[in-house]
Amino acid sequence: MMIWRTRRDSKPLHAKREKVSKLKKIMPDMRAMLSKVMLEAALSVEFRLSQAQAVQLKQQSQGVTRKTVHTEDSQFELDTPRGRHI
Repeated sequence: MMIWRTRRDSKPLHAKREKVSKLKKIMPDMRAMLSKVMLEAALSVEFRLSQAQAVQLKQQSQGVTRKTVHTEDSQFELDTPRGRHI
């Protein structure tokens, strides 16, 4: 089915074409910016996780101090990590 356009309809169509062409021009820049932001966020999370794992490994290598806590009703053992990076 064909839709016939009058001269009156051509101005909005022309404006839409201009908007689409402007969007097509900036899309590569937007994609590059989005890719950069996503990559930086992923690397930041990975770096924080690796730092946390390093601290945890350091604490594990330093061991724990085991203490027995006595209360009126009972007693229990408390393991305190020797690491200072908590």
